[in-house]
Formats: sequence, structure tokens, C-alpha cells
Amino acid sequence: MKTGANITAAMFAAYLKCRRKAYLTAHGEKPPDPVFAEMRTRISAAYKALASQRPPTGSTGSIDFSRVPDGVIGDAGTVVVDCETALYPIDGSASASLDQRARRAGADRAYVPILYSAWENSDQSDDLLVCFGALAIAQATGTELPPKGKVLYGEGHRTKAVKILRPPPKNTSEKMIAA
Repeated sequence: MKTGANITAAMFAAYLKCRRKAYLTAHGEKPPDPVFAEMRTRISAAYKALASQRPPTGSTGSIDFSRVPDGVIGDAGTVVVDCETALYPIDGSASASLDQRARRAGADRAYVPILYSAWENSDQSDDLLVCFGALAIAQATGTELPPKGKVLYGEGHRTKAVKILRPPPKNTSEKMIAA
């Protein structure tokens, strides 16, 4: 990958499944037989459209990651962000290019990354994709990582809470000595 490349949620999800698939996705390669990939995409899109209108995500549903700096507010100042649309610039250029208004708008809102999964089981890769969304939100808004996220999955629209842990301090040896 190039130094200035962006990591998309699709690339990250592909990496969780297979490193080679992530490499090919990053370089724009298409699968030789796209029937199953297209079918999975259509099922996921239909599920997301139906599930985003249900009460667990609020009456307004979720917003696309590109609208995070706009400061769209849902119920009680909470903004629910779709993790599948998350983008993390490796060089940080997107966060550096945000103006101060966007950063101030992000400071007074609670962001909740959410992942919609049409499948009956939620696994660790779903949790990691929610954490990726939280990391991208923190970079885009210049705020702390959201403390929790959600996975909405299955035919019954079950909700699974995902606790997002803070990374350890960069220099843990100094922190341990000072404590």
C-alpha cells in the first residue's frame, strides 16, 4: 500500500478474514466469480435498511461516516455512525484537514459506532470492525475513543454491546515507575 493510502472498513474486514484478500481489495482487484460477493452485499444492504429504522438504533438511524464532521445529532445528542463506511487515513491528512468548527462540533456529542450484520451469529471480527469504526471516529473528530459500540445482528435484530478499551499509554515503563 502507498504511504498516503486510506484504510477502509471493507479493507479492514477483508484483513480480518484473510491477508491476501485484504491485499487484493486494497489494490482494486475483483473476485473472479462475483456472484456470491454481490449476493452478500445485497443481503447486507437490505438488512441495514430495515434494521436502521428499528428502535434500538433510534428513530433517525445511523449516519454515514463521511457526515461525522457535520455534527448531525440524533436523540439526546448521540450520533450513531455506520462502521461499514468508516475510513482511517494512514497519514492523518483527513483529520488534519478538518477545520476547527468540525472538531468543536465533535467535542460535545456522544458517538456510537454500529455494525449491522444480517447473519445470525456475531463473531470477534464484528467486534473488531466496531472498534475500527471507533478509532476512525476519534481521528475524524479529534476526540477520545467512544467508550462503547453496538452490533445489530440476526433476524430478530439482536443488539450486542461492544466495550471499546482505551489503548495503553505510549510509554508504559514511565507510568509504572511513577505509580
